[in-house]
Amino acid sequence: MDNVTADSAYHDNIISVLDKLINQSSISRFFNTSSGDGLDRVNGQYFCRPDLDLETCNSCVTTAVPFFSQMCSNKKQAVVWYNQCMVQYTNRTVSATLQTEPSNEWASSFIVSEPDIFPDIRNKTLDDVIARALMPENKDRFATGNDTFTIWEGFYAMVWCTPDITLAECETCLNTAVDRIPEDGLAQHIVVLMPSCLLKYETVQFIFPETSTPLTPSDP
Repeated sequence: MDNVTADSAYHDNIISVLDKLINQSSISRFFNTSSGDGLDRVNGQYFCRPDLDLETCNSCVTTAVPFFSQMCSNKKQAVVWYNQCMVQYTNRTVSATLQTEPSNEWASSFIVSEPDIFPDIRNKTLDDVIARALMPENKDRFATGNDTFTIWEGFYAMVWCTPDITLAECETCLNTAVDRIPEDGLAQHIVVLMPSCLLKYETVQFIFPETSTPLTPSDP
C-alpha cells in the first residue's frame, strides 16, 4: 500500500523525520535520520550542494517540507530536488545505499546553435567533472566545470553524489546519469536527478546560489 492516512503512525513518523531534517540542516549539509519501528519506520535524508553555505542549505530543506505537505501528503515515500538540495523520506533503506530510483530527466526544448560540435565539448567536459568528483581526496563528491562553446553559448556542468556512498557507487550513479541523457543530448539545458547523485549542464552560467525553486518532485 503506497498511500497513508493523516491519522496513522506512519504519517506521524513522516512529520517527525521532516522536522529532524529541518533542524539538522542548519548544522550540516548532509543528514540521514529515521523515526518509528517495523512497518511504521520512516527514513529521511537530505543533501545540500557542498559549495553553498549552511544558511542556504537550511532554507532549501525548510522550503521542501511544505512542498511535501502540499503535493505528497498521502504518499508513503517521496523525493524532491531543488537547485540547492535533495530531500526525501521513504520506508526503504537510504543510509549508505546507492539509489538510482526514483529518477527524473528533464531537457530544455531549445537546441544548441552548433549541434555538430556540441557533443565533443559536452562529453569532454562531463568526463572531466566526473573524474574530479571521483578523486579520492574530493570528500564532497562534487565538481563543476565549463568550456567555451560558441560566441553566444558556453557550456557549464555540475555533478555531485551523496557522501555516504562509496567512490565506486558514485561512479556507477554518475555513469547511469550520463546514460540517461536524452539520446541526441543537444538541448541547451539537461538535468538528470537521482537520490544518490545529480548531473546538470546548461549553455548559460548557473553555478551560484539561487532561490529555492524545485527542479522536480517524485513519488516512487
